[in-house]
Amino acid sequence: MGVNGFADWLTECHGNSGKVEDRKEDIDDFKTKTVDLLKEISTRVLVCMLIDFHVGHALRSLKLKESGLSKTDIQWVLAIPACWNSYSIRRLLSTAFKMAGVDDLIIELEPEVTSLFFEYMAVEKGTDDFQRFQPGNKYIVLDCGGDTVNITAHRVQQEKTLHKVVKSSGGVWGDTLVNESFIQLIIRIVGTPVYLDFCEKNAADFVDIFRELEKHKSVFSGEGKTHVTIKMPVFLEETFEKDTGETIQEALRQSLLSGKVTWLCSKIRIHSNLFASFFKESINNIIYHLQKMLRDPKVVGTTNIIMIRRFSESPFLQRKIKEEFPSMNVLIPTEGRLSVLRGAVIFGHNSRAIKC
Repeated sequence: MGVNGFADWLTECHGNSGKVEDRKEDIDDFKTKTVDLLKEISTRVLVCMLIDFHVGHALRSLKLKESGLSKTDIQWVLAIPACWNSYSIRRLLSTAFKMAGVDDLIIELEPEVTSLFFEYMAVEKGTDDFQRFQPGNKYIVLDCGGDTVNITAHRVQQEKTLHKVVKSSGGVWGDTLVNESFIQLIIRIVGTPVYLDFCEKNAADFVDIFRELEKHKSVFSGEGKTHVTIKMPVFLEETFEKDTGETIQEALRQSLLSGKVTWLCSKIRIHSNLFASFFKESINNIIYHLQKMLRDPKVVGTTNIIMIRRFSESPFLQRKIKEEFPSMNVLIPTEGRLSVLRGAVIFGHNSRAIKC
């Protein structure tokens, strides 16, 4: 299942400004669509189901009886995006964990626990890139996930704790926006009726489309190759031909996409400029909010940006950030995808390490 309803609710919570508003609307008013967009489920019910599943999976993996541990020995830490830091979301998540049998829960923001991980890398491991983070140094964590992006500025204190310099900025600007732009292109080519027919009858193929797209997003830099070629399900072509009486190739030749997109042998070939445009909304938002934060008097003098999480691994996003901020030292740690998880573990052992 997808989390479209949750994303919609988050968007309303922080509005167009990207700032979280502490609103108390009942999330039951929002529905989440399944991945095929054909069914709806209460977002509250879905979140509770997901958390119950993951809690159960974690407990089974720990093999409590064999290890001699009990549930009361476990300190649960949930790291959430900065743009989820509102009363409504914290209440929902706390309730969901209680329904799953978890009472000992700490909720902390992802950028904060991520910074703890980097502090650990600098102090304990002596990693060269992070030796610059000494007491008094400031840096920005650019946390780019699938759905959300969070931007936080920290200063390292004398006692090696972390102090948040300004309020975090964030929004629903992750690489799911790239996915949405790609799907809108497919709908533009085959039409909404064909697309919905395909989704209803071929949910597995629909998931495969995104797997293929992920492969290309992870290597696309906007340089070198003139086109991006993505494998598409045969059934989508067959559905289009059955419903319209023409091939996708014929339809494209007569459309405004002619010369930008071709479709042959179950593969869509997209011009690099068009593929790059899929990133535009996300990257524009990220750059705007980075510029805004760097203008804040409390942040002035910061020269380091740490990029973490899945979307930060995009060569295209990395290139755009480096081009837009040439005087900044942009760090992309090799373990960035796991930095939130590892930082949460460190925070669970030392929750005093973060000072707001």
